[in-house]
Amino acid sequence: MAEIKGQIAVEFIFYVGIILAILMTVVFVFGSKSKAIYTDKVSMDMQKISELLAEEINIAVSVGDGYSHEFFVPQKAYNGEIYSVIIKPEYYRVYAEWKNFTYSSSVVTSNITGNFHAGKNKISNSNGVVYIV
Repeated sequence: MAEIKGQIAVEFIFYVGIILAILMTVVFVFGSKSKAIYTDKVSMDMQKISELLAEEINIAVSVGDGYSHEFFVPQKAYNGEIYSVIIKPEYYRVYAEWKNFTYSSSVVTSNITGNFHAGKNKISNSNGVVYIV
């Protein structure tokens, strides 16, 4: 009788161990997927921001001299992630950077003065030069 109780205890511990191993694997897989989904959401938000800013510059160029427009740049990306924006006119690009990721959109001119910042921005075109304040 004691052997049966011991055998049942060993089998119970064995089955619990297998169940825990399966559970840990499932949690690991879903945790990895969750992180990938989060990164994808921030990435999409960063790409939208770079496209919005490039579009503002391109509109200012296409409308021409005398164009002026005020707009808001989000202070943070998806879920409060902090990012930065860099304009590199020599490459005709606007970059939105987050952690080790960089997202860019093209602009049609290199005659750009100023940079975007979080909050209210004003963009204008004066004599073919795009000013960002």
